[in-house]
Amino acid sequence: MRSAACRLPRPVLCLVVCLTVCVEMGACSSLEPPGASLTTGRSSEAPATTVVGPNGLGVTLVRARLTGRSAARERWLVLDSGSQSLVVPRRLVDELSLPLLGKGLVNRGAEVSFHEAATVEVGPLVLRRPVVTAVEREALGPLGGLFGAEIGGLAGYPLFAGAVVEVRYGAGGEGDRVSIHEPGDYRPAAGMTWYPVSLVDERPVVEGHLADGRAVALMIDTGTSGALALARELVETTGLVDGRTAKAERRLTLHGEVEVGVARLPSLELAGRSFENVPLTIQSADPGDRVALPTGAAGLVGRQLFAGLTLVLDYPNRRFAVLDPLTPVAAPGSDRASPPAGTAAPRPPDRSPH
Repeated sequence: MRSAACRLPRPVLCLVVCLTVCVEMGACSSLEPPGASLTTGRSSEAPATTVVGPNGLGVTLVRARLTGRSAARERWLVLDSGSQSLVVPRRLVDELSLPLLGKGLVNRGAEVSFHEAATVEVGPLVLRRPVVTAVEREALGPLGGLFGAEIGGLAGYPLFAGAVVEVRYGAGGEGDRVSIHEPGDYRPAAGMTWYPVSLVDERPVVEGHLADGRAVALMIDTGTSGALALARELVETTGLVDGRTAKAERRLTLHGEVEVGVARLPSLELAGRSFENVPLTIQSADPGDRVALPTGAAGLVGRQLFAGLTLVLDYPNRRFAVLDPLTPVAAPGSDRASPPAGTAAPRPPDRSPH
């Protein structure tokens, strides 16, 4: 099933561009990941769509069915590897009568609560008794308005934890496609090269190399629509954008309107590929206004970087890959296939990520 790209009105666009929620589990941090299984006979593809604004930036949504004690609801959730949990509005938790497990704090002290759903289903994936984080609209600041008919929450770590998630990012107006696979049954594409990924604070951290060859730890954040964001200290101390004017921009984030820097990075090497002239967001100088990164990470990469490519996240085996969009799936015993003509072939890595 091929998804369509739907366009949001301009006022919503500015909110979507910086959409990332990181929830501190507080008293519930010791809870085990939910039981996960993939239903036999179902297509590996999950219903997906893409919300895109006038400037072409957007986020990937997946259709989820949430079930409580006596009711079920379907919602579009942002596919968000940068979130540590499943996040939904409190009113949905009330509708489903989900039992309370505990409470915690997020976003500068705003209170959230943790609940247990009976199941959450996304395509073939069934999460049993997952923990769901409930938030008030006000807790999300200007992003609270997105938790309505268009976007109903965030699909974070629990969705990725026990499966191989493949995201084929559309380009030129084509919608994104998402498929979810049992790790033991996943057939890698011919010629695929896996790279290590570390799960730090339930979020994927990988190694990239900046234009000066410097190694840097980056979070892969499928819930961020931009290409690359780096900590301001790193940019200022390394002179990464010397000779290029970094413009100041006001953007709406979870913390309200904040000032960030916008520039271009000459190149970024990731997963054996060299990305050129990369759009760069320089995080706010105020620590309270920054995206909360995993421990040790200096920045993040998002949807815009992978436009037209396929991202594969395999949490159970701690690895990831980036593929050309037309790379064929390998049948057992088949020969390795060359990248199709007209696509950017990956460069063999000259460093071993760790």
